[in-house]
Amino acid sequence: PEFPILALTSEQFAMIEALDDVGFRKFPVYIHKVGHSHAAIIVRFPRKSFEEGKVVVKHWLEEEFEI
Repeated sequence: PEFPILALTSEQFAMIEALDDVGFRKFPVYIHKVGHSHAAIIVRFPRKSFEEGKVVVKHWLEEEFEI
């Protein structure tokens, strides 16, 4: 699908490209309980509203990273 171009600096686009080059698989994540989805995805604080992010962290630990 076509997405609009983000209003980012050239340095920010370079960071995105560098992260893409690492080879992580990308997954869509839908966070419904809070407006700050990134904070919830990484479970920035132990808040009830960030509970949905624990599913994301669990997925990465169990399915993506080899420890």
